[in-house]
Amino acid sequence: MVVLAAIIYVLWQDTNVPEYLVLRIKLAQVNLRAFFMKIKLKQQIDKDYNDMQKAMKEWMKENGKDQM
Repeated sequence: MVVLAAIIYVLWQDTNVPEYLVLRIKLAQVNLRAFFMKIKLKQQIDKDYNDMQKAMKEWMKENGKDQM
C-alpha cells in the first residue's frame, strides 16, 4: 500500500504526467481508428477481388478460354 501511495504521489507531483496521459489517449484513438480502417480496407479488397473474379468468369464464358 505504501508503494502504491508513493507511485501516486510521484505521478501527482510530476508536471508531465497529465500531458503524457493526454498523448497516450490520443495515440490510443489513432490506433483504434487504424485498426478499424484495416478491417474496412480488407473487406473492400475482398469485395473487389470477388467482383473481378466474377467479371473474368463472365468474360471467359462470352469469349472462350482460348482468347485470354
